[in-house]
Amino acid sequence: MPNLGHNDGSNILPLSPCQYQDFRPVAQAAARAFLGESIFPAGSWDELSLWLGLTKTHQSTKHLSPTPLENLVLIGNKESRAFLRTAHYINRPAHADQLHLDLWFKGYNLTLDAGTFLYNAASPWENSLAGSLVHNTLTIDDQDQMNRAGKFLWLDWAQSRVLEYDPDINEVIADHNGYQRLGMIHRRQLRMVNPLEWQVTDSLTYCNQFRNTHRARIHWLLPDWPWTINDNELILDAPFGNFMISFLSTPGVSCDFDLIRCGKSLLLKPSTPAILGWHSPTYNQLLPALSFCCSFGISPSVTNQAITSNMKIIQK
Repeated sequence: MPNLGHNDGSNILPLSPCQYQDFRPVAQAAARAFLGESIFPAGSWDELSLWLGLTKTHQSTKHLSPTPLENLVLIGNKESRAFLRTAHYINRPAHADQLHLDLWFKGYNLTLDAGTFLYNAASPWENSLAGSLVHNTLTIDDQDQMNRAGKFLWLDWAQSRVLEYDPDINEVIADHNGYQRLGMIHRRQLRMVNPLEWQVTDSLTYCNQFRNTHRARIHWLLPDWPWTINDNELILDAPFGNFMISFLSTPGVSCDFDLIRCGKSLLLKPSTPAILGWHSPTYNQLLPALSFCCSFGISPSVTNQAITSNMKIIQK
């Protein structure tokens, strides 16, 4: 499951031998309690159900279909699937992560949520992974989608909406108004071409007049796997084969690329944010990761600016 928001690794009722990231104990217990049946075959994840007195029942033959949830859209299938963050807040948000995308293939998390790491530490680790910059989304001038007022408080909440959703063709289009103050709306189109190929198109539409130029950054946080890079294409040596990401821009849009690990540019680019290229799966744990970025200028004289991220999987 996506590591969204302040998912800091707490587990106050560890009644299963499964790892923290394994959601099967909770899903199995919830299915037995509310559906009256098991959704997984027998396994170590059953221990939580037994401790809670939920008797063993027959395994379900039902298949859960992708559906738009309140704050998340799921498309794809069991083998290859993507989660798109589309929150309309009525309660205080934890992270500024609108249109963040988690991509999974055969149980491998290919595009990561950075996590939390620490709430109270020396700069730059004072809950800095809550910001937009480290998420798999688009930022403008390295600004957050919402105005930060302390470690845990966001003002002027960015609201997202789903514009189109078609599970039959595995496609969703959504936008958010977090950069409306700068005169722009960020729109993202996500499409599964097939289980081994995904396309993500990010575009900016102008909602107000603005005169100054800006700079946008599209960021993908990836596992710390061996890599090679050719111009605008990154190739990762994954356990299942190769995972490739390339960027394609509309005519007239000039892009600059960077690959960052542990806060340092592997392409020797200047002014690299120290918080990029890290992954925190649980609280107080910080692991190396790869941040693949595409930056481009935004000018009021140029319209229809869009960047497509092509993601391909090649199995051994």
